[in-house]
Amino acid sequence: MEMEQAKIRARALVFWGDKREEVVAFLVEEGLAESQAEEIVSEYFGERLLYVRRKGLHKMLTAVLFILPALWVIAFGEPLSQIGTLMLMLGLYGLWLMVGGAGDWLWPQKVRGDVSAGAFTRRLDG
Repeated sequence: MEMEQAKIRARALVFWGDKREEVVAFLVEEGLAESQAEEIVSEYFGERLLYVRRKGLHKMLTAVLFILPALWVIAFGEPLSQIGTLMLMLGLYGLWLMVGGAGDWLWPQKVRGDVSAGAFTRRLDG
């Protein structure tokens, strides 16, 4: 495999959730020195952390869109009406998004598994 292709594959492995040691071993098998492989993999893990943080921030901003109508219903509306109840349920969903997004933003290294575009699932260390 060509070295550029190996680096692209290593980056994908990092975003797919493979362990650091496995990705370094892959790059060493492809002919890279271990120190160079460590440096490249560290850079890719930094990108992964940044991506998870960005997704966490996005979740928190989206959560605000769900929480604000619920707060408006609590302050000015009738919470027991059908629309009010729907807004409160959406507000609870917004709180759930806010907590999950804050966790991703504060502790991105705890997110395990695939974080590539479209496959962002939250799995924490047990």
